[in-house]
Amino acid sequence: MRDGFLKAGVALVALCGFVATAHAADYLGNAKAFLAKGDLKSAEIELKNAVRANPREMQAHSLLARVELQLGKPAAAEQQAREARAGGFDLDHTVPFLAETYLAQHKYRELLQDFPVASGSTAERAGVLVARGYAESALGNPDEAEKSFQEAQGLAPRAPQPLLAEAKLLITERNYPAAEKKLDHALGLDAKSPEIRLAKAQLLRVTGRLAPALTLTDQILSDVPGFLPARLERAELLLAQGKDDPARKEVAAVLAAQPGNIEAIYLQAVLLANSKDYKAADADLVRISGAIAAFPGGYYLQAVVKYNLRQITQAEDAARRYVARQPDSIAGKKLLALIELAQNRPADAVAALSGIERSGKADASVYDLMGRAYTQLGKSAQASAAFAQAVKRAPDNPALRLQLGESRLRSGDAADAIAQLEQSLALAPSIPAGEMLAMTELSSGQWQHAVATADKLQKAQPDSPAADNLQGVIKLTRFDLAGARAIFARIVEKHPDFMPARLNLAQVAELQGNLGEAERILGDALARQPGNGEVLTALVNLLLQQGQSERALAAAEQAHQAAPTDKGITAGLINLYIRLGQNDKALLLARQEPGSNEPDNVPLIAARVRAELAAGRKNDAAQSLRRLVAIDPAKIAPQRELAAVLLSAGDTAGARRAIDAAIKTAPHDPQVIAERIAIDLKTEGLATALATAAQLQKSDPGLPTSPALPGDVYMMARQYAKAAEAYQAALRQAPSTLLVVRLARAKAAAGQPDAADALLRDWLKQHPDDVAIGQIVASNDIAAHRFAEATRELERVIAKAPRDALALNNLAWLYQQAGDPRARSLAERAYLLAPSLPQTADTLGWILVQQGQAANALALLQRAHARQPANPAVQYHLAVALKDAGHPTEARKLLAPLVNSTAKFDDKGAAEKLLAALPKP
Repeated sequence: MRDGFLKAGVALVALCGFVATAHAADYLGNAKAFLAKGDLKSAEIELKNAVRANPREMQAHSLLARVELQLGKPAAAEQQAREARAGGFDLDHTVPFLAETYLAQHKYRELLQDFPVASGSTAERAGVLVARGYAESALGNPDEAEKSFQEAQGLAPRAPQPLLAEAKLLITERNYPAAEKKLDHALGLDAKSPEIRLAKAQLLRVTGRLAPALTLTDQILSDVPGFLPARLERAELLLAQGKDDPARKEVAAVLAAQPGNIEAIYLQAVLLANSKDYKAADADLVRISGAIAAFPGGYYLQAVVKYNLRQITQAEDAARRYVARQPDSIAGKKLLALIELAQNRPADAVAALSGIERSGKADASVYDLMGRAYTQLGKSAQASAAFAQAVKRAPDNPALRLQLGESRLRSGDAADAIAQLEQSLALAPSIPAGEMLAMTELSSGQWQHAVATADKLQKAQPDSPAADNLQGVIKLTRFDLAGARAIFARIVEKHPDFMPARLNLAQVAELQGNLGEAERILGDALARQPGNGEVLTALVNLLLQQGQSERALAAAEQAHQAAPTDKGITAGLINLYIRLGQNDKALLLARQEPGSNEPDNVPLIAARVRAELAAGRKNDAAQSLRRLVAIDPAKIAPQRELAAVLLSAGDTAGARRAIDAAIKTAPHDPQVIAERIAIDLKTEGLATALATAAQLQKSDPGLPTSPALPGDVYMMARQYAKAAEAYQAALRQAPSTLLVVRLARAKAAAGQPDAADALLRDWLKQHPDDVAIGQIVASNDIAAHRFAEATRELERVIAKAPRDALALNNLAWLYQQAGDPRARSLAERAYLLAPSLPQTADTLGWILVQQGQAANALALLQRAHARQPANPAVQYHLAVALKDAGHPTEARKLLAPLVNSTAKFDDKGAAEKLLAALPKP
């Protein structure tokens, strides 16, 4: 029985062995069938079953190794290839393939160590040499790589792989003709090789032959559906042709088979960035962060994504890495310039773009960026010239014409600004172009043209609330308050979330004296958009004007609670605390800022400086200012303020260092130079200040104020006679408007007003186009009641500078004095250009009063009085408006102290008569 049992057991074991072998063969057959269909995952399952069923099935190990590599599992592929090599399976191919798994894992040095070429068959050695060449290339040794590839060709002249390898090396060296010859030779040896055909498709793509490249990838995938590198290449080709949807399908197919495929994840990030899903694109780039450098456009893509996520520091780092690797890339330099602009470093942006301009390869977008950079630098002429070059290269681009129009406006060329804006509007009716054109026409006195522009925009965009809003703004500018109210009210009813109309409606209510209504309108707007900083500012200012500081503060605090991360609202609340004397609260809130030196944090850091200064913490304020300097070293305002704070804190040496740093940053800035001299005058005395001025003159003779510096020192020291002597000497050497103005001021301060006036008039006779001197002479004539002379001079000034608000205002006042009906039009233009100036509000308000529109004038005159409470003329004008608007008691309260004061003004007699006529309390 025992022997029989043993025999039966042996038979059973044999039977089990037979069954296992049969199963392994079945699994292997199934795997091959799946591979023929391109179903790698199913093939992987069957091959794993095969090697489990029969670990000695070396063909299964070999096939599994290749499948694992295609599925992006190089470590698993290496393990299976080692099993196949240990089993002696097809060493001619298995050994080179094992080396290939090393390449996939970036184990380049290990490959060179583990795979010598001293032994093995000719085919095996040739394959190893190819792998070694790839490793040498990856390590930055192209000569050694080429040597290995050529040795492989010598060993196996009929093998296509060495030719393919050398062609890839030639492609990296951009020797495309030689690479194509190698690939064509390789295809002659193996026309159906998917790897060689893929390399040819890649070569066709990089040389701009997209259509034949796409055809070739289609052929590869038709023959080998599971060849994923061909799908990735096809995706790249589709992307290059702007066909994102089919490219997305190819990438999805690869990721379904290989969820960790780095190239597929990268292409998916490109597609996400194209669709502006930057957050998702960033997540993909984080997944493959270690491999970004391997993609030619990897750092560029990362910079674009980070820029659009407003992660500017990271964007800059990526852009610089990209430009360092691709120094000839115009796209990279443009992106870097855009990032520089986002960080308020326009000078660096200009530097990045100037090289492109010098190369002659600058396109419209380069000049557009240069124009924006010069605009930030305050260089209107250069900005205008850059935008003009952009328009020259893209004359049908409405956005560029809008930019050019803006720049022309800033440089004072209103006529050409209007022409450019009209062309922009004609090319593509847009709200920005329409609004700017209409407002430019309004400020130039072309009222009917502005109305026509608004009508044209309204017809082009009949459903746009912004087009209707422009119609209302024109009526508001002309102080047709009833007409403006009707338009804004209609917009608010139809588009309740359109905030510009609500803000304008509130302004109309305020101008009409309906402060409660204005407050209600702004409150409703803030309830709809609790984080709207513009609405909040309007409401707070309105409440403060009414003396309701507690309610203003409550509104600001409520907005901060609704939007605690809004840096603008937070900074505004800090400023309001300071304005209301609640310095402890301001400092407490300011100290909650994150403490990071990011550009987006600048508003909070600046508010913190103000809070620290208000609390008397000068050292803390200096430290915060140093943070602002570190964020943007090219900006001189923080450096100047730092110098002032250090000087007030007694740190003279620190103040000098800070202002010297500012001079280094902006060596031609006259204000910085003046502050440097002032520090020496205050701390060392007149002699040292004069020595500093002389040194600065010598070091920077091109400084605009250089000839005036000695005179400026004497003016600071209040030695006006010596200042006049210094200016006079400089004027003889280099005549200029600047020196004439300074000399006139010195003479007037020294008690020689007639001599000062004579100097200005003599200069103007010789230089009749000098607008600055003309304005000063006109002001002197107004003060001396020489109204006819002042009128003639201001008319000449406005002919040359039609957007000068002060000149327009003064001429409007003169016209009103003379009963000229043009007064109101000029006053409206002046107020439109400079609504914050008390002079423009007073002049326009007084004209409205005299035209019987006291109710419309009241708010204007109240604003002027709030800004100039001691100005007797403004007080009188406001009193008349109050009386005419039906508020005699308030008028008397204002007039009584004015009439009883010693103040002298032209209308004092009229004020006395008005007071006498008002009913007594």
